[in-house]
Amino acid sequence: MMNFVSIVILCILDQIRFEFVGNVSAFDIFVIFYFWLYVMKNRGLGVFQHDAEIMRLSKCFAALLVVQIVSETLVDNSLQNAARGVAVTAMCYLKFLFVLGLFFKNRSNIVFFLVGTLIANILFFRVNDFFGLGEMDVDFQDVKSGEGIAMAYFKFKISPLINSAAVLLSVWLGFKNLKASIVFIVLGAISIVLGARGNGLILLVSGLIPLFLYERIRWNKKKVFVGAALVLAVGAYSYKMYVDSVLSGKIYGGNAHTQIAKMDNPYNVLELLKIGRTEPFVGLNAFADSPWVGWGAWARDPGMYYNTMLLEIQGARIDKRKLNIDVIPTHSVIVGYGVYNGVLAMLLSVLIIAFFIRCGVIALRRQSIFSFVLTSSLIGLIWDSLFSPISSMRFQFVLYFACIYYIYKMMQYPDLAYRYGYIEKDNQ
Repeated sequence: MMNFVSIVILCILDQIRFEFVGNVSAFDIFVIFYFWLYVMKNRGLGVFQHDAEIMRLSKCFAALLVVQIVSETLVDNSLQNAARGVAVTAMCYLKFLFVLGLFFKNRSNIVFFLVGTLIANILFFRVNDFFGLGEMDVDFQDVKSGEGIAMAYFKFKISPLINSAAVLLSVWLGFKNLKASIVFIVLGAISIVLGARGNGLILLVSGLIPLFLYERIRWNKKKVFVGAALVLAVGAYSYKMYVDSVLSGKIYGGNAHTQIAKMDNPYNVLELLKIGRTEPFVGLNAFADSPWVGWGAWARDPGMYYNTMLLEIQGARIDKRKLNIDVIPTHSVIVGYGVYNGVLAMLLSVLIIAFFIRCGVIALRRQSIFSFVLTSSLIGLIWDSLFSPISSMRFQFVLYFACIYYIYKMMQYPDLAYRYGYIEKDNQ
């Protein structure tokens, strides 16, 4: 019980945030002091020093930090912004090791942490957002119609809670993959219709993967080809139905109608991606203009050039006097590292992310009670690497990394995983 309470308190501390070298949580401060004492006591990383993969990963993080520091000294950027950029990487690494250490201490801690994260998000529902969304009085009809900021209310406040609850439900259901898949697919479809396309897609794909992997189908090359073709055909038809419904007014949640109306070809999913996630595409232009050392973390947009490009792609009216964001837009972890600190930083970030994707894919070979935790972490990691701000590295990426690596390690020891109740006997 004390374990559970302690972990919930830590999750709550992660929601108590203030401005100091960026957005810092009380949990960040705790982890910094903890690691200082831990390293002093163990003269290094302690038990992690015996894990060759963790040590290789540590070298990648160290190299990324060095590249960031060198880059920031070469560009004309403020000390505060430079420190923010370095702090994102450093805190991601330290928090990952801390949370991973918690998971290894007790077999139930991974579940406790997932529960604690959900509890903390509910308790701090009215704070920790940039739009004042938690203070809004919004009913379902407002969300459904997508009027004003109601769409953002569902997308940024309600939808993440749905995703967390679905993941916990999948653990409670254990090995009942079909039931969990149905829950994920239904909730994903509802989220997409109501405007939270990113979170909905994560749920949808996370629910489909276990169906293909663990349902008793004897796969061969022909079945893989037919299955892939079927998925593509169903996906294309579903997207067509979605666009038709948006254009006809049957679906009007979120900003889907506004975005699709701006498209030359609304049935081109890549064009929708570019309209809906414009910042990474603009960020790539900024990266191409300064690929070697970047522009510096949260660097000012020279002459509002890139923000103007952003509005032009979105088809919005441009008045530079009314632009209230003066930093180069990126909204992508990978693109963000490239824009901020150049090509080496981008490549190192890709290497780190690819390491965890590889671990997750290997872990999926063996079915466990964490199959949906794993798929949602993997798909969330891929999506957020491409389309979430770089600051997410120190928050949701920590849980992605820790969950993926812990499950990956447990699947390497099937006898232990079976004793813990993570896998079934015939899956050892």
